[in-house]
Amino acid sequence: MRARLVASCPRCGPVELAPEDVQVWICDRQDASYYQFRCPGCSRRVAKGASPEVFDVLLLVGAALHVWDYPEELDEPRPRRPISREEIALFMRELEEL
Repeated sequence: MRARLVASCPRCGPVELAPEDVQVWICDRQDASYYQFRCPGCSRRVAKGASPEVFDVLLLVGAALHVWDYPEELDEPRPRRPISREEIALFMRELEEL
C-alpha cells in the first residue's frame, strides 16, 4: 500500500498528496525549516513549518529533502523608514545605466 498524506491549503482546506508531491526544506535554524507542496485543487504553492518529528515522517514516506543555510543578512537590522521618492529616482537612474 502506498502512503498518502493529508495537508491543508489555505484556500482549499484539506488535500490529499502523494509523498513525491511534498518537499522538505531543512535549515540550519530549526525555526526556518518547512515543508511545501503545490495544492492539487488550486495549484497554489503552500509552505508550512512543522516539528522535527513531522519532517522525519515526511522523509520516511518518501518526500524529497532539500538542505539550506539561513542567510546571515536576514538577521541584520533593517531601516524602519519608507524608501523616499528621491531614493527611488536614484535607483531608477542607476538601473538605466546598466
